[in-house]
Amino acid sequence: CFDVANLADNSTPDSVAIAVLTTLGAALGAKVGIRPKQKVDNWEVVSNLWGGIVAPPSSKKSPLLSAGRTFIDGLEANEAKKVEAEQKQYKFELKKLDLDIKTLNKKIDVLTKQQAQLEEPDDSVTKDIDDLITQIMDKEEERDEKREPQAKRFITDDSSPEKLAELESVNPDGMLVFRDELVGLLQSLERNGEDTGRTFYMEGYNGTGSYKQDRIGRGSITIENHCISVLGGIQPDKITGYIEQQIKGNSNDGLLQRFQLLVYPDALQWENVDRYPNHEAKKQLRKIYESFANFSEDKLIAMGAKKTEYDKRPYFRFTPEAYELFTIWREHLNTEIKPNEQESILVEHLGKYESLVAKIALIFHLIECELLGIKGNVNASCVEMALQWISYLESHARRIYGLVLNTHNMRA
Repeated sequence: CFDVANLADNSTPDSVAIAVLTTLGAALGAKVGIRPKQKVDNWEVVSNLWGGIVAPPSSKKSPLLSAGRTFIDGLEANEAKKVEAEQKQYKFELKKLDLDIKTLNKKIDVLTKQQAQLEEPDDSVTKDIDDLITQIMDKEEERDEKREPQAKRFITDDSSPEKLAELESVNPDGMLVFRDELVGLLQSLERNGEDTGRTFYMEGYNGTGSYKQDRIGRGSITIENHCISVLGGIQPDKITGYIEQQIKGNSNDGLLQRFQLLVYPDALQWENVDRYPNHEAKKQLRKIYESFANFSEDKLIAMGAKKTEYDKRPYFRFTPEAYELFTIWREHLNTEIKPNEQESILVEHLGKYESLVAKIALIFHLIECELLGIKGNVNASCVEMALQWISYLESHARRIYGLVLNTHNMRA
């Protein structure tokens, strides 16, 4: 992250880290979860994240965001190559079935003409025609049941909620919605009197539940894991206007608070940086993305995850030391920080930090499992790193909401 940011003429590493962490969570998706309590089973989270960079125009948001997106695009390219041969075989089999059906129809034509030339119908010819019709019906059924092999998808740039639902239905680990300008997404979900998909997005934030969508003319779609990740950039004046709208109006439904990885870093002093990148670091990071995207249940269980016949996905818990650390922090959050916070919109934002700590700790744990060969439950060091992230993210949340909350007009 520091290497990429420095190569962008000494830009902020914070922005790159947000992009990488969000896209790593998207690569992992809903295939594995973490249960933060030691005994409770109905609280489980997966590592999909909503992240963004607040920065003025011409501040290199796009290249910094692409530091994470590049790896996701690489995963999609790899998946496309994997199915090339399967798609060719699929087209070959369809063509062969069509030719078989055409041949059978020609045979029926011949027999029908023969039958017409006879003074009396020949039962054996009639039976042959019936047999051919049965064969055609079998071939047509076989053709209709075939499905074209589809490459696994990870990301979409611009998708209607209906199309996003279709993508999720065939990509059960979830989808990343990438918007270079997040204001476009936010505005598209704001139109009054229309089903803009706002609720669809909000429910996809949890990432663990299923979703059934029924539409006249479009049929029914079942999503096994309704898991949406979001990443993009937004300008300070745009986010200010949106926060004002949420606070002054009646539209504060918690959508904005789901952007838990939203940061507004200070710009660093510009420098002309022209050197070779750290290829080894990039290679190592690519390995992590590929591992996350291809984790199987067996691999996760070998790493220490648990899964019974009643569980939807493999899951980890905290080690006793990690759980104690997590519990102490939760108590501090819920008995001191939130009760003493006067701004309700910030209380709602802070209220999602408990799941966020678990999500980030799980990502760090799986990185350690892959690179260091660690096995077992999520350890205390991963929780400590996640809590450092929370401290950092809280400072940025206060800065971003403070663009509006700290003004005289909003206080009046």
